[in-house]
Amino acid sequence: MLKKISRIIKENRIFLIVTHKNMEADALGSQLALGRLLKKLKKKVILINADKVPSIYHFLPGAQEVKNTIPNKKIDVCFVLDCSDLERTGRLAQKIKNYFIVNIDHHISNTRFGNVNWIDSHSTSTCEMIYRLYKFLKINLDKKSALCIYAGILSDTGSFSFMNTTPQAHKISYELLKFGIKPWYVHQQIYNNFSLKEIKFCSEILRNIKSCYRGKIVYCQTNKWRENLKGSSELTEFILSLMRSVKSSEVAILFKYMRDKVRINLRSKGKVDVNKIASFFGGGGHTCASAVTVKGSLRDVKNKVLSKIVKELAKWEKKKI
Repeated sequence: MLKKISRIIKENRIFLIVTHKNMEADALGSQLALGRLLKKLKKKVILINADKVPSIYHFLPGAQEVKNTIPNKKIDVCFVLDCSDLERTGRLAQKIKNYFIVNIDHHISNTRFGNVNWIDSHSTSTCEMIYRLYKFLKINLDKKSALCIYAGILSDTGSFSFMNTTPQAHKISYELLKFGIKPWYVHQQIYNNFSLKEIKFCSEILRNIKSCYRGKIVYCQTNKWRENLKGSSELTEFILSLMRSVKSSEVAILFKYMRDKVRINLRSKGKVDVNKIASFFGGGGHTCASAVTVKGSLRDVKNKVLSKIVKELAKWEKKKI
């Protein structure tokens, strides 16, 4: 697959790079790092996302180059990064669907919507895959590219604490840190950058935290979440990490009711495959981290999801016996 992508890059000149709405460090980091790689090869690069770059990611080199409108000009190839399906690009989906698409992603639930699909669910992140592309093409990394890639790996491994953390992730990070990246600084920018208002918002949600199935399912809900909420991805991870820290928990869930739909973020400690849960309702992601949006009332959707997770936990317990 790397050979095919290499040939596509070599034979074309103008590249559009997009990633998913509500971007986080892996999405933006891979987009910026790939953009820098293409520029090193003297290619024309256009970086477009459905949303503005959250302020916490302004420290990533090139973040200011990301625009929100696709220019009216010829595009040879469109790279879509870190998206399990084309709809994850939000309002851009209809505009890019007829382009020649190279789909690069690490989600096991990827629908392979591209003309070319490089999907590696064993990679910690899309940033790790872009690192491998640099190495395959023998393009020299620099500090700016390394910082973008490191931020994505750090984020998608939960600061190297998630089950997807691999020896390879540590080896790559070792190579990236040689460029003078300060791990404490990157961690601080991503995880310790909330306003007092945002912390109070999280505390308001967590005030109503609940559990069921002998404390193995921990969840909370809100009807005050907005799709364009500043720092949406990081606030979500912050809340879920606190729920996962409950000793008895196996699955943590955040239900966000927005108009006529519910956004559901699921995290598992490993016994329950939450990608299977999300896929059942039309979403996807990873074994231990997935999400899905379901139309309906908060009460109905919540009851259906909790019922499905209880069944999966019961199956696991039966196997254990």
